[in-house]
Amino acid sequence: MIYYFLERYSSSFRRIASQDRKFYIIGNLIKAGILISITPFASYHLLLIIYYDTYSTNTLRNLGCIYSIPDFISMIVVKRMRWSTWLHHLSVVVFNYVSILNDYSQENVCRCVVVYAGFSSFGYCVHLLLASRFLGVSIQVARVLSFIALVIYALCCLVNWSWQFYYIRHLLLSGKGHWTVYAYILAISFVLWDDIILNRWLLHHARNTAFAAAQQQRRPRN
Repeated sequence: MIYYFLERYSSSFRRIASQDRKFYIIGNLIKAGILISITPFASYHLLLIIYYDTYSTNTLRNLGCIYSIPDFISMIVVKRMRWSTWLHHLSVVVFNYVSILNDYSQENVCRCVVVYAGFSSFGYCVHLLLASRFLGVSIQVARVLSFIALVIYALCCLVNWSWQFYYIRHLLLSGKGHWTVYAYILAISFVLWDDIILNRWLLHHARNTAFAAAQQQRRPRN
């Protein structure tokens, strides 16, 4: 449906010769839509978790399944992908499988998984930005999207990583340093590294679009 809409109404999309790039655009738009749809629920449950230490096991499992679907599809459909991104997607799929089997009423490292996923749902703005690069949006729109994506994602990563450090430290100091905690630290490092790369790219892209927008405004109008 998205492919049909873009082929009919977007001249920029029609001019793209590579089918891989078209799938890349559609994949990012689909993921952005899915993340937007679950962000209100993720926000509510993050509030319950962080402030009230309350976990709704069934809801968290369902949200995890919805969140991981685009990652699983991207691993299959998108052929040209950075190794760090591929490992990111693989980690998400594995984490979701573990999450399905977990009882969140019990204090364990799986709580870190669901919190990381909850904050990552705010990445819808990033996926929208990634897709928009090939859809012929104006430089002013690109500047706004770049700024919003950078601010939202960087703040979410900062809060998320702070909570992850706090909770992992809590598990280790309380004598609950099960081997799964160390396995999680190893696996999440791939996701964290990909997020660092993404934040650096967002900063670079925001600077470039801001400079390009400023240059465009300085040009004399006929």
